[in-house]
Amino acid sequence: MPKELKRRFYRLAGILELVDNEFEQLSKDVEEYKHELDHEKDDQLDQIKLSRQSINVYDNDRKN
Repeated sequence: MPKELKRRFYRLAGILELVDNEFEQLSKDVEEYKHELDHEKDDQLDQIKLSRQSINVYDNDRKN
């Protein structure tokens, strides 16, 4: 394989690895955020920003 094609291939492989790492970290951060929402005190609920995660946590708490 020509040197320039190898270089492009390795560059793309590196980018894909970076993207994969970012998605993994983002997934962990979302789970941590959900965990934090689960442990918020009722008097702090007005400080929580509305998001899909916060609404899901609130809805699950009401069902239990």
